[in-house]
Amino acid sequence: MQARRWLSATLLAFPLLAGSWQVHARDPARIFDDAIAAYGNGDYATAWFSFWTLARAGDAAAQFNLSRLYHFGHGIEVDLGQSRHWLEAAAKQGHPAAIFSLGQHYHLGLGGPVNLEAARSLYQQAAETGYAPAQFNLALMHELGFGAPRDLATARVWYARAAEQRLERARDALQRLDGTARP
Repeated sequence: MQARRWLSATLLAFPLLAGSWQVHARDPARIFDDAIAAYGNGDYATAWFSFWTLARAGDAAAQFNLSRLYHFGHGIEVDLGQSRHWLEAAAKQGHPAAIFSLGQHYHLGLGGPVNLEAARSLYQQAAETGYAPAQFNLALMHELGFGAPRDLATARVWYARAAEQRLERARDALQRLDGTARP
């Protein structure tokens, strides 16, 4: 008898759930906005499910946000492999923050092996879109010779581009390279 009640309640609730999902399924922007709101309210399970749903459908911004949930373990266990997986999916679609973050994963060996050449290439790709953090990291790699020979002239160019966007650490790096850094 108990099983029959549960089954009846489930069958009655299913059309309501399916119907509300169909409304949301027609409006991915609303699902995304709801996921952002859920994340802001600390409801990471709802945020994860919404981002996961959109990410599987190919939404690059949702793929990026899902990667962050896996990276920081918000509502789920940290899984850097899954973080890298979703960053790769978003990066393939040209999402600048995802390209940059994937570069960080390769640079630091997060969720897979270190690959400085791949990191530098990804930073370059994101930097060319105007993404200031990528411009800074690319400049740093040129300055230190990570992933390719050291090139201070190119480092200055990328630090300057990042500094033009008011990235303070890029300004500091330019002063350091020019020998005008304050102690």
